[in-house]
Amino acid sequence: MLFDAPWRAQLLTAALALTACGPRRVQPLETSLPDAVVPVAAQSPAEILEQGAASLDPSLRARSVALLVRASSEAGGGAWGARGLADPDAWVQRATVEALVSRLPEDQSGELLLGFVERDWGDPYVRGMAALHLGDGQADQVSMAWHSETQAWRVAPLALAAAALGDTDALEPLARAISTGDLGLEVEFVLDLGASGLDALLPALREGTSWVEDELVLPYAVAMIRLGDRSGEGILRRAVLDPDPQVQLEALDYLTRMDQPCADALLRRARAQGVDVVRWYADLALLGRGHGDADLLVAAAEHEDREVRELAMRFAAEAGSVTPGEARLARQVLGVGLSDMDPTVRAVAIEGLSSLGLHGETRRVEALLVDEDPSVRAAAAGALLLDGS
Repeated sequence: MLFDAPWRAQLLTAALALTACGPRRVQPLETSLPDAVVPVAAQSPAEILEQGAASLDPSLRARSVALLVRASSEAGGGAWGARGLADPDAWVQRATVEALVSRLPEDQSGELLLGFVERDWGDPYVRGMAALHLGDGQADQVSMAWHSETQAWRVAPLALAAAALGDTDALEPLARAISTGDLGLEVEFVLDLGASGLDALLPALREGTSWVEDELVLPYAVAMIRLGDRSGEGILRRAVLDPDPQVQLEALDYLTRMDQPCADALLRRARAQGVDVVRWYADLALLGRGHGDADLLVAAAEHEDREVRELAMRFAAEAGSVTPGEARLARQVLGVGLSDMDPTVRAVAIEGLSSLGLHGETRRVEALLVDEDPSVRAAAAGALLLDGS
């Protein structure tokens, strides 16, 4: 451990005491005059998300629309499901698909997803992702969708969904695109390959590692491992041992999404020899899997590095859901994050509390409806709507 027991206890006492303090931590003294703070007008959670859904910022728009779809009492997310799928930005389309998938097996959500797959103007990778969640009864429509495409990089995501639904004709063009790297830079598509169970694609994945863009090499390795080829472990191991911390961090991004035994082993390797933020990432990821001392979350929540504090919020939520005995401490750590100076940390803390249930933190989340950052306001609004508050 990084701290002995008495020091951890002191950290725990100090950090948890912050939950009773004001909305921000003390920041370093600034010598320049600050910009005037414009108060944020109070709005209801629904009004905040509706305003975010009209934003020109696709990230905020995607978050807001997805939350409106998830929280809607109407089938298919009401008007928001159709609106999100019709958005011109693929990021918004993807967030809407994920929100509709969370509502399955609701009939209306399934019908919206099928209609989106059948559109030839939607992003093919988002359409393919949606198609992966359709049932066998829609296999013919998915097959028609990939046949309607003429470019290999657009065929691939729809062919994957068709192959997963039993269309063996889709395997050949899919394997060709994978082996030659004739794909979009779509990490989620490659990870879906690994989750497909289509081990007939392994030869294409092995060959493709020599041709794909650098950004897809690690996802290819993950897909290989998930389909039963352990040779992908060597690629991930080399990334964990790479002298460049950014490469190590990228490897951890993928390891934290894997449940294969090699993932835990490589996380431990990274913890033993990475730079400071890499060690924190690996330690907290292992904690989120139920391995380690949960008091480490307290130290991470108070770390000077914003990235470490964000990781603390992310893995506090995971630890609280994986290990019920740690749920109380996880909630307290997430409560600390609600007062963080960084808006990203505040937003992740809200999302973590939402996943565990707001319970006693409802009023503090309500206070963030007037946060200066629109992404924090949206996260708070969504959490309250999903909680029924």
